[in-house]
Amino acid sequence: MIKKVIIIGGAGYLGSNIARVLDSKKNLELSYADVAPNPVLNHDFIKIDLLEPSTLDQLKAFDVVINCSGQLTTPFNLCYRLNTDGIYNIIENIISPSNRLLQISTVAVYGTRDYCDELSPLNPETNYAMANAAAESQILLNLPSANFSILRLSNLYGGAQTRGIISYILKSLFTDRQLHFNNNGNLKRSYIHVEDASEFIAGCVLEPNLEDVYNLKGPDSFTVIDLIDIIEKEFDVVFKKEFTDIRP
Repeated sequence: MIKKVIIIGGAGYLGSNIARVLDSKKNLELSYADVAPNPVLNHDFIKIDLLEPSTLDQLKAFDVVINCSGQLTTPFNLCYRLNTDGIYNIIENIISPSNRLLQISTVAVYGTRDYCDELSPLNPETNYAMANAAAESQILLNLPSANFSILRLSNLYGGAQTRGIISYILKSLFTDRQLHFNNNGNLKRSYIHVEDASEFIAGCVLEPNLEDVYNLKGPDSFTVIDLIDIIEKEFDVVFKKEFTDIRP
């Protein structure tokens, strides 16, 4: 049986990488949705705006909906609306017992702690984490467990990345070599390569009985200071660094 899969936010960094991995899987009919197409992708494009409910009726035709939307935006209000109104509109269109939603979330919903697992209480400390927690809450309250999985990812990195701390450091490497941070540099995060994350998500698409919430953490954890040190040694450079006294 051919499974119809659509990636919402498929034109973005993670979404386009998931599409490339799913290309190699058999018995899948793959489409992606966004407000504008990605010219690099050779898949069926469907224009969907999560804040325009009339465009989401097309989701009903798909067996699996992967939601990669709701990433951090400027202004932040768009991110907030995608994770609240947008999630509500997706839920309204996941109506068949055979429909499944794979919601891409973040481990940032746990806040600051030494250890957590999927049963740990949420304590979001940033606007982005709070928006994702709000999205998760709507899904948990309004969809049967058989109809969704929530995948909480640690920080992504990889080639062609245009956002995030590693991208920021590398951009500075090729420009002014000056780095400015709003904390003391001891912010520690776990990292996972975008290709590894995409392989995991593709595996979830192919697993029909996957339910509930899963953390996806990469094998490596670094502070901001660690990352700078690694890149300085790799490229034999020294950055001009400016930190504050604020604890992350």
